[in-house]
Amino acid sequence: MLFLLRLVVCGLLLWQAVVAGIDAANRVQAGRSVGWDLRLFADTDTRMQRAIGPDVELVHALRSLLPPGSVLLNRAVTGTIEELRPQTSDEQQRIARFQHLAAKNGLFVQLTGLLYPTPFFLSVADPIAAVEHNGDDGPAAASVWLFVLAEDPSPAGRPGWTRVHHEPRFDLWRFQKV
Repeated sequence: MLFLLRLVVCGLLLWQAVVAGIDAANRVQAGRSVGWDLRLFADTDTRMQRAIGPDVELVHALRSLLPPGSVLLNRAVTGTIEELRPQTSDEQQRIARFQHLAAKNGLFVQLTGLLYPTPFFLSVADPIAAVEHNGDDGPAAASVWLFVLAEDPSPAGRPGWTRVHHEPRFDLWRFQKV
């Protein structure tokens, strides 16, 4: 009986080794293999690039543009799949829209973690109104910025708002009471 148990355990270990070897060979063949030197000794930027892909440029841009101690507000992703039903009658369009909103929410979650502690990234339901009604002219107001993605409504044309930075993917805005 002990011999049979040893045989089964050795068979399972051999099976795991074969599966791991096949997986490693597939990764090397597909060009997705990362060397051990990069895994162990990569700098933070390289690790972030591997983890989040092209969104790392967004993180670097926001860190370089905003002064320390800033608060960066953005429009929170809200809604459910039921709220999308009246907007589109096609099920595929509804699913695509929901997946887009989920990806946008995922981007905001990543930015919240990667930008912490400065700038502090905060999602609110209506950031434009929050800044306009709660802002003052003191130093606290000078550190509040508005992050607007290309598809989000911007405060363009509203009194007191100036666009500080523009890129194809996002804009940065500041508010001063008039």
